[in-house]
Amino acid sequence: MYRLPSGQNRGWLLGEDWTDGGTATPTSPYYSLHYGTQYNVYAGEGLYEFEGTTAYPTDDNHLVGAAPDGCVTCHMNDAYGVQAGGHTMNFGYAYHGSTVANWSASCSSTHCDGGMAPRSLIHILAQVQTDIGALLDALAAELITAGVMDADYHVITGQHTKVKLAAFLNFRAIERDRSLGFHNPQYTEAVLENTLEIVFGI
Repeated sequence: MYRLPSGQNRGWLLGEDWTDGGTATPTSPYYSLHYGTQYNVYAGEGLYEFEGTTAYPTDDNHLVGAAPDGCVTCHMNDAYGVQAGGHTMNFGYAYHGSTVANWSASCSSTHCDGGMAPRSLIHILAQVQTDIGALLDALAAELITAGVMDADYHVITGQHTKVKLAAFLNFRAIERDRSLGFHNPQYTEAVLENTLEIVFGI
């Protein structure tokens, strides 16, 4: 699902045009995406970019500049015992019943780019995940109400419009990324807000 320079959008599947007003008929409830969608969200490519009122970021994801080695920079940071960092690939560790982020030295502990007031990174992480979680919940509710997806996030087999299937694939890509937007906050927010606006009028 690519936003091409020409402004035309194509689907992830076989380069299909998802804007032609047509329909498609999934025959399996497991119609979806590969589970490893982290790269697509992190790099900001491969999702269906509906052209709504929320602008897609044109600059690099903030993590790209801060994490020159990609996933390794954050997920293989200096080990915290055997709970986080190192070869565990865990970003956080459990401490007294809550998760503590194992920040990389590449991260600033006092501010975030974009002119925001200084805040702790853990506060920024929590706010991003709260906001994206709410958008994901809203999109899930619309997809379920529209009869495209069931409560277990499986597509309901049968004929659907390509536009609603594109919305479903966006949902699954971001849900399966599992960072709740933190891998690429601005891009993730734009995809979800524009999907809700264009497909469901929200």
